[in-house]
Amino acid sequence: MVEMSRKLAEYLKNSQTLDDYCQQEFGKGITVAVEYANTNEVPDINSVPYLMFYNAGKVEGLAKQAEYSCDLVVGVSSEVAGEDNYVVTDSEVYILRSYKLASDIIQIIQQELNNYKDKKLPPKVFQVVFTGEVDQAGRLWTALIHLEWEFEQILGPIGMTDF
Repeated sequence: MVEMSRKLAEYLKNSQTLDDYCQQEFGKGITVAVEYANTNEVPDINSVPYLMFYNAGKVEGLAKQAEYSCDLVVGVSSEVAGEDNYVVTDSEVYILRSYKLASDIIQIIQQELNNYKDKKLPPKVFQVVFTGEVDQAGRLWTALIHLEWEFEQILGPIGMTDF
C-alpha cells in the first residue's frame, strides 16, 4: 500500500498546476508526506500548504473486483499566505480564506487524479470533508479527502494494479 501512496504522492508533488497555485498563494511549493509517526511531526503549521497520505488499504479476494483506498489531509493557513481571514465577493459575501485555499487545492487534486495515467485510473470515489481549524490559535485549517478505486481483479502478480 505504501507504493500506491508513494506514486500518487509523487505525481501530485510534481503537478505543475498544483505547484503554480501554491507558489502564487503561499510563495512556496506544497509539502507532501506519506503517513506520520505522531501529530508533533511534519506536516504541521510550518509546512503548509501540505498533503498527507494515510490509511491506504485494499480489498482483494475471490470476487471479480479489487478495491483500493486511501485518505489525504490538505493543510493550509491563510496566515502563511499573508492575507486577511476573509475573501469578500462583489456581492459582499464573506468566504473564509482558509476554506477557499483548501477548496482550490482540492479541486486541483481532483483534476490531477482524474488525469492520472492518461485518465486510466480516475478514483471511483472522491469524497471531501472540510474539517476546519485544528489548532487553538486558528492558524492551521484542514480538509480530508477519501479516495476509492475499483478494478477488475486477476489473481497473481500479473494482475496487480500498477499505480
